[in-house]
Order: sequence, then C-alpha cells, then structure tokens
Amino acid sequence: MSKTIKTIGMIIIGILLSISILVFSVDHYTFSSNYYVNKFVEFSVKDLSGLTDDGIVKAADKLTKYLKYKNESLDLKLNISGKIREVFNEKEKSHMVDVKNIFRNLNKFKDVSIGIIFLYLVLGLKYDFLRKKDIKNIFIVSFIFMLTIFIGLFILVNIDFTKYFIKFHQMFFSNKLWILDPSKDVLIQLLPEQFFIDITVKILELYGIITTTLTALVYLIYRHKFTS
Repeated sequence: MSKTIKTIGMIIIGILLSISILVFSVDHYTFSSNYYVNKFVEFSVKDLSGLTDDGIVKAADKLTKYLKYKNESLDLKLNISGKIREVFNEKEKSHMVDVKNIFRNLNKFKDVSIGIIFLYLVLGLKYDFLRKKDIKNIFIVSFIFMLTIFIGLFILVNIDFTKYFIKFHQMFFSNKLWILDPSKDVLIQLLPEQFFIDITVKILELYGIITTTLTALVYLIYRHKFTS
C-alpha cells in the first residue's frame, strides 16, 4: 500500500471516528429527558405553556422517546391551562417527523462509520498495513477534526446563533413547518432558542472531553510502550 493511500485512509478513519463521537454526544443530550426537564424548569416553560409540573415531565419524556425510538408516537394529552387536550398540534407533529428523520440518518451514519472503522482496524492489523503508531495518528486526526468543529460552532454560537440557526433549518428542512408561533405552539414554548444554544454548548463540551481523553490515552499508551 502506497504512503499516500495509507495517509488518506487514516485521515478518513480519523474523521469518521470524530463524527461518531459527535453523534454520540448529540444523542446523549437529545435523548435525556432529565436534561429537558431541568431546562424546562430553568426557562419557566410551565408558566408560558400552561402545563403542570407533572405535565412538563411527561412532555420531556414523550419528546425524548419519540426522537429515540422508531415506532414511538408524539400523541400526548395533558392538562393545559385547566383543559385536557393534545399537547402538540399537527404542524408540530409533522415538523418533528422531519427532525426525527435527521436523527435517524445521523445514527445510521454513525453505525456505518463504526463498522468501517472496526473493519479497517481489523484488516489493517491482520494484513500488517496498519502499524500501532498509525492508530495514534488516527486519534490525532480525530482530535484535530474535533478542534475544527468545536472552534467553528463555538464562533457561530457566539457571533449570531439566531442567524445560523435559521440557516440550518433552511438547509435541512424542505418546508416551513419549523416556523412556529410562540404564542400558541407548545413545542416552541418548551424549546425556545436558548434551549438550543445551551444544548449545543453541552454537546460540544462532551464531544471535546471524549475526544481529548481518548487521544490522550492512546498517546500515553503509545509513548509508554515505545519509550520504556
């Protein structure tokens, strides 16, 4: 195997590894009902939405399960301002179908990426075209890619989150179902813009911690093994 092809292969694997860690970090917070409940309390969404304390817990549980599980429904009737009614209207449910598809595609990509990484490592070690130092370099590539994503998103969040949040929706949604009315749509009352700012920061933190820790461990193991 030529050095150029080998280098390109390691770069691709390093990027796939980094993206897999990023998707894992996204899932960790997106599927955490406890995180949602804590943010609902912090933003006092109970007062805005008319939901009860028990209602915001059930709404958080419903949203996270809907996004996580294939066959989960978003149908939910709760006490809102003293009346039992459906929490989410048809427009909100239709938008969440699109959102769910994005998460499903992200996780399919992650699963395929992990499979490719595993196969690459197994074949590389078996047929001796992948040295142990190359594994270290793969993690270094992953770390550099993480830094690029981390810095880029951090800048966007701090410069003008609203602008790029809108661009994100325009890019990934072919309809305008994501344009909701805060005065009547419960979904946006539960998930205001600040929710997405905060969850983005938490995702980046976890992404950075995992990538840095793994890279440091691999580097230390490699250094100890070849200097002792």
